[in-house]
Amino acid sequence: MGPAVSFALAGVFGVLALLAPVGETTLVWSLVKTVAEINLILGAFNLIPALPMDGGRIFRALVAMTGRRERATRIAARVGQVIALGMGVVGLVIGHVWLILIAFFVFFAAEREWQVDEAVQRFHAIPAWQAMLRPVATAGRMTTVGSLAAYAAEHEQQDFPVVEGRRIVGLVTRWDLMRALVEGKRDEPVFNVMTREVPVISPFDTLDRLITQSIPINRLVLPVVHDAKVVGLLTPNN
Repeated sequence: MGPAVSFALAGVFGVLALLAPVGETTLVWSLVKTVAEINLILGAFNLIPALPMDGGRIFRALVAMTGRRERATRIAARVGQVIALGMGVVGLVIGHVWLILIAFFVFFAAEREWQVDEAVQRFHAIPAWQAMLRPVATAGRMTTVGSLAAYAAEHEQQDFPVVEGRRIVGLVTRWDLMRALVEGKRDEPVFNVMTREVPVISPFDTLDRLITQSIPINRLVLPVVHDAKVVGLLTPNN
């Protein structure tokens, strides 16, 4: 919800609060007044020139008019972090826990915004097929944990799509294998230890688009699928 909506709601509920009969302090009118105050605070908070708030985005747009977007994002993120540090100090001085928590949120959210923007610029228009691991070995549902671990020990590939026919039904990551071996599941089929809900991508999806869709390519192993067949893997090592 943007600041315009917050201020509009604050205005509506503020007018309603002013219409309350003189001396009226019932729960309904107190609630109306509280809603007006909360929306006013939210609107003002959203206008702070700190990413990722709307005020920070406006500030970045103004800075970008004088130079490159990457520089504008870096400046806006740093300004946001300075503001967050100030909020944190004030929170510590007055003993306001919520202000300290908000300061933490703003500080790390600004850092995240900068990192995402930097990654988008770096990976702009690079398709997944240029970065993916290929060819890629796959595992069947009944492949044992031990045999797959032995294969991984002798090859570069450490993460394995699990397929049934041509259809991908899961993914065994290196962490899945390690956990299964530690738990003594060497002879169990990988179907019992695999990750089942696996996002897949097309070889023509660009890396910057994956980032803007909030797919954490620095953490996930993403099978690359074309015509219902696994053709590659996008991993942190790529």
